[in-house]
Amino acid sequence: MPTCVLNNDVYDKIKILHELSSVAWFIRQHAERDAVKRGDNEMQKTLSELCKDLDKHIREIKKQL
Repeated sequence: MPTCVLNNDVYDKIKILHELSSVAWFIRQHAERDAVKRGDNEMQKTLSELCKDLDKHIREIKKQL
């Protein structure tokens, strides 16, 4: 019976993609809303920029898979 084993490179990409996606999701679902509730404009800006960066890196990793 054949087995399917991911090589380390593919596994690493998938693991990093999962982690970055989880962070982006958390920011959008919780952290941004909390910053808005507190009226923390500086944090809102930081989180927005962070999500843009994460989205860029997520797209790049997806292209490599």
